[in-house]
Amino acid sequence: MTGDGVVLRTQYTTILDTRQMAWQPHFGIPGAFAKVLSADAMGAPLVFLSFLPEDFDAAVLPARQIARSADQRTLVLDGELASVEYGADGPVAITATAGYWLHHPAGAESGTPGTWQPPAGALLLTYRSAPGTLPAEDGFAAEVSTGDSGSDPVPAAPGADGVVFADPATGARVVDSRTMPWRAHFGMHLGKTKTLTTAADGAPLAYLTKTPGFAPGQVPPKGSADRHFHRELVEQIFVTGGELTMREYAALADRTGELVVLRPGFFLDRAPGSIHQLERRSPTGFASLEVRDQAGNYPFDDGFDELNYIEKMA
Repeated sequence: MTGDGVVLRTQYTTILDTRQMAWQPHFGIPGAFAKVLSADAMGAPLVFLSFLPEDFDAAVLPARQIARSADQRTLVLDGELASVEYGADGPVAITATAGYWLHHPAGAESGTPGTWQPPAGALLLTYRSAPGTLPAEDGFAAEVSTGDSGSDPVPAAPGADGVVFADPATGARVVDSRTMPWRAHFGMHLGKTKTLTTAADGAPLAYLTKTPGFAPGQVPPKGSADRHFHRELVEQIFVTGGELTMREYAALADRTGELVVLRPGFFLDRAPGSIHQLERRSPTGFASLEVRDQAGNYPFDDGFDELNYIEKMA
C-alpha cells in the first residue's frame, strides 16, 4: 500500500483505504478538510470525504441554494450536519446525525443555517454527478443559484420508514437510515438492504447492504463466485463494516488476479470492464454503502446475464 491509500489501481478499478489517506484543505469549503476518492476526467472531485471541525464557520455555506445540473448525495458518517430543506409545504429544519442520507437532485433547494456550528465536527461522504456545487470551487457561480433563507423552518423528524423530508416536485429526499427497516436484498441471496435512492423505474441506485457471515467451506450463493465484469454499469462501494475478499483481474488474460480484502474505510470504484469475482465471505459478514448508475450488477438482478460477461473459473 502507498502513502496515498491506494490498495489497487488498474485501468478499470481503484481500491483505496481511506484511513491511510491524508486530510487536505477542502477544495470547495473554506475551513474544512477533504479526501478525494474519485474524480472526473479533468480531475474535479466527484466522490469525497469532508471533515468539518468543531470551529467550522457555517457562514461560508449558502443559506439557500439550487444546483442547476448536478445531482448530489451525502451520507453523514459521524457528527452532525444542519440543513434546511425547501419543498412545497415550506422549509423544514433537519439535524442530520450519523446515518442520515441527503439527496439533492438538480433543481432541489436546500441551505445551511449561518449560525450552525458542529458541536463535535462532522464527517460526510458525498457523491455528485458534476463539480461546481461548493462555494470555493471554480464554476460555482455558474452551477449554483444562491439566495436568502426564507421563513423560519419547521423542525422535521423521521417517520417509521425513516423518511424525514421528501419533495415530489424535485425528488429531493432526506432519510434517517437507522430507523429504516432492513429488507431482503433485491439481487443478493441472503443479503439485506435499505434503499436510499431509486431510479425512475424504482430500481435501487444507492443502498446500504449487509451480508451474513459464512462458515469456512460453506458453498457461496448462486453466481457469486463466477469471474465477471459489468458491460455498462459503474459501481462504487464504501465499506462500513465486516470484510469481504475479492479477486481482482487486470485483464482477461490475467488468470491469477490479486486478492483484496475489503475492510471498513475502503472505497471501491469499479468502471465497466473491471474483472472481478467473490473469493470468499468472512465469518463476520460485510456491510457497505453502494452507489451504481443503473441496475444489473447482482446475480439475481433482472438482466444480469445480458449485462455482464460471466466466466466460470476452472
